[in-house]
Amino acid sequence: MLSKAQNMMLVKEIAEIMSLPMYILTHPNMRESLGIPFLHVGKQIRFKLDEIKAWMLRCSAEMEAHGGSARHRSAEGFTRPAAYIA
Repeated sequence: MLSKAQNMMLVKEIAEIMSLPMYILTHPNMRESLGIPFLHVGKQIRFKLDEIKAWMLRCSAEMEAHGGSARHRSAEGFTRPAAYIA
């Protein structure tokens, strides 16, 4: 279900693939405070899967560095912090 333009994905696609709640991706203040990488395409936002995976890895590393160890493994085998699980 990749969007054709430069492999950019919709909010719904990223939320489903990465098991993230949509509000994290749709609310501008949440995206900004968490440092989620995104692109504006007109009035809409798009995400690149590799950038989202890299962001999640950074979040996981930061959590571990600060003593957080709760993690979850997705069906794709990608590990993400429990704080971002829907």
